[in-house]
Order: sequence, then structure tokens, then C-alpha cells
Amino acid sequence: MPVWPINITIPANTSQDNPLEKELEVEGDYLTKIEVLFPSGCTCLAGLQVRYGAELIVPAEEGTWLVGDNETVRVEMTWPLPERKAKLTFLAYNEDELYPHTLYIRVFTKWEREMEPRGLWARVLKALLAFFERVVGVRPGGGA
Repeated sequence: MPVWPINITIPANTSQDNPLEKELEVEGDYLTKIEVLFPSGCTCLAGLQVRYGAELIVPAEEGTWLVGDNETVRVEMTWPLPERKAKLTFLAYNEDELYPHTLYIRVFTKWEREMEPRGLWARVLKALLAFFERVVGVRPGGGA
């Protein structure tokens, strides 16, 4: 599971209408988690969005921003990356009139081979294992 760190220092008086933009190239098949540390003192005056091109990835709703103060915000997902090497764009604002704020971000990706079965395939696998256990009386890889 690759981890891609990025720190973004946002100058004071950086508005939502004209946010700071910073790009990060990541590799993988899926974007699985984003963690953002909002240090003490941000007092929800600094915000962050993560995009792929024009598409908003985090937070989920257009027009909203991740904010915080003295906390790490964690967003888990299974977002398929359109390319194995993809550029994510981070938009950040800081409404603090006096101080810059630095956000500490970690982006987690996974390759297809690292993902657990999900959706239809997970249900089919579970049904096959249950059938095998019923017919043979033994769970594959386990005891009776």
C-alpha cells in the first residue's frame, strides 16, 4: 500500500474564491484513504479539497471543504484511479488574517492485487466457501 505525503503551507488571507493549488502525482489502481492533519491554531479557518481534474473527490459534496483544528481528518474510500499514474490537485484556503497554516496530508493508494474481493465477486466467493463447507464438512484451509 503506497503512501504519498504532501505538506501544504497556505498563506494568510488566501480565499476560497482563489485557493492555493498544489499537485501530487500518485501511483496505484485505487485511492483508498486521505488523512489531513489540521494543527492546533487552524481553528477551522483553513480548508482543503482534493480533485482529479474538475472532479471533486474529497469532500463528497461540491462547495464544501474539509476543515479542522488540532485533529486528523481521515476519509476512507475505494476510488478507482483513471490512470496508474494520476495527478491529484489539492485546493486550500486560509481565512486567517495573520498567520499561514500548514496542512499535513497523506494519500494512500492500493494496487488491484492488494484489494479484497468486493461486490458481486465477494458474494460469489462467500457462497462457494459456504457450499464447500456444507458438502464436505470442512472449511478450506481449516479444520473440521
